[in-house]
Amino acid sequence: MEKERNAFISAVNNRCSISRTTTCTNCKVVTTAVEYQEQLQAKLDRVKQENQSFGNVLAIIHRDGGHYITEHGHHKASRDAIDIVSGLRGENEHLCNTVDATRYDIDCYLNGTLEAKLREKLDLLQAELDTCKHGLQYEKTRANIIQNNSTCCRDSDSNCNGCLGCCG
Repeated sequence: MEKERNAFISAVNNRCSISRTTTCTNCKVVTTAVEYQEQLQAKLDRVKQENQSFGNVLAIIHRDGGHYITEHGHHKASRDAIDIVSGLRGENEHLCNTVDATRYDIDCYLNGTLEAKLREKLDLLQAELDTCKHGLQYEKTRANIIQNNSTCCRDSDSNCNGCLGCCG
């Protein structure tokens, strides 16, 4: 490219009607225009490289080799890539928290405290299960009373004496 540039400028200077020792205004304009064109071409080449790099990043995020950009354009591909990366960061954070919790459990196990923590959790779950069983028994008893047209002590004015166990 440098060789072509020098040849062009030299040809312009050779055709100039002014003395070969003095450069005329037209020759300076042509030389300046050629230099400016070269600067613009260098900027254009840099922008093309940056665009290619940007496209490569989007293609990696979309996992498609650039087809998404071709189909939807850079703007939508960029917005969607932001959503993808945000989702991946959220998943990564969740996984990191899970790993931290697992490491904590392993440390507890190695220190002998895991069994106590598991017993606490088991006791809480058992209490919750007992509450659910009691509520289920209550509902079954109420259903039997309604089905048999019986009355429950709760339905009368008398004090509850735990008639069918429905009053708890």
